Amino acid sequence: MRLITLSLLLSLSLGGCGLSDSLNYDEKIGVPEETIEERDAWGQKHLGASYQRGINWVKNAEIVEEKVGNVIAVAPLGKPNYVESYFTDGLQGNITLEVIGDKGKAVFSANDIAPCATESTCFKSGTLTVNSEKIPIHHTGISLEEFNQPPNRIKALTQEIKFYNRKLLPNTHPHKSLSSIHGLWFKRAKAYADNQEFTNAISDMETAIALLSKNNQKPSRIIEQESKKYARQLALYNYYLEQFDKSAELIQNAIAKNNFKQNQKYLDDNNLWLWIVRMRAGKQDLANRELKQAMQIATQQEKFCSLNIALASLFLEEMKEQELFQNLKDNPAAYIHNCGFLSSRLFFDGYYYAGQKQIVNGNLKKGKELLQKSLEYEAVNRDIERELAIYELNKINNQNYNNQN
Repeated sequence: MRLITLSLLLSLSLGGCGLSDSLNYDEKIGVPEETIEERDAWGQKHLGASYQRGINWVKNAEIVEEKVGNVIAVAPLGKPNYVESYFTDGLQGNITLEVIGDKGKAVFSANDIAPCATESTCFKSGTLTVNSEKIPIHHTGISLEEFNQPPNRIKALTQEIKFYNRKLLPNTHPHKSLSSIHGLWFKRAKAYADNQEFTNAISDMETAIALLSKNNQKPSRIIEQESKKYARQLALYNYYLEQFDKSAELIQNAIAKNNFKQNQKYLDDNNLWLWIVRMRAGKQDLANRELKQAMQIATQQEKFCSLNIALASLFLEEMKEQELFQNLKDNPAAYIHNCGFLSSRLFFDGYYYAGQKQIVNGNLKKGKELLQKSLEYEAVNRDIERELAIYELNKINNQNYNNQN
């Protein structure tokens, strides 16, 4: 695909393309109101490299060719159209471009457009508007919906990882040393997991953890928090493969990472998850003993989440589900002590852990009902628990389907 000459651009603007002669431009942005030729010249002068990157993107994007055919003309249109300078990231453009193809027209808009590792053009967010339909897009040249499909995410992240493995040596750039890009492996691990490739997900998470341990650019407290997050994610993937002992070991590591505040012991969500994993491994005595010990340490130091103590009591059969939910309904504020979250998450946790207990005990019908109920509630910082709830529900549904057939 190539751009047509400026004279043809002018003829197109005056011909059958139906361009408006009275567009509403912001004077601060300064885009001229007249021909494509003038707007193209303005873009070259005022938007510079950001404009050229936008042109390159629309010329090569798969979705643009799909929607409008071969690109024959591009020019700035409306707003926003400006470039900002950032101390750490250099110049980044916010552009809106009219795109004319041999099969139709579209408007391409992108925020924070700039070069990146594997692409000549990257942007934070963007849309392609075709016949009044706004399509969220990804800088790899496809719709965001298509990019979010696990195979496409895996492909894009693999390209980035290959680039850094090949081109980037440690400490050659203060912001992009190999030890600081562990997030790429973390993201690809999640994409592999979404594609049911759990062995690959585990391999990537182990690499991410190894790289994170070498990172000397972040405060130790941040590293501790990210280490806990990564350990939890790796534990999840081992759980999916029913490698319960390995999962339990990783959860214990995550519990240890939660002691960065004055070395105090906490009864946190991981203690509850550890109980579930131990029970799945058939180690009921060990599960109960560990949870009782965690409860004692937490309550002795008065650093505990009231809800977690109640849920632990539920697991240990010192509290009944009916009693728990009645208490939550009557006095939810009493359960927020040292928990640090909104009351809506109380009910997610209540139904989620009650459902997990029923499943552990073999009552799949009741467990399914409670897990489904848990997903009706907003749950900040409950990504893994939500993943596990959906996983268990799918597993139960598949089991029921197989039993019926």
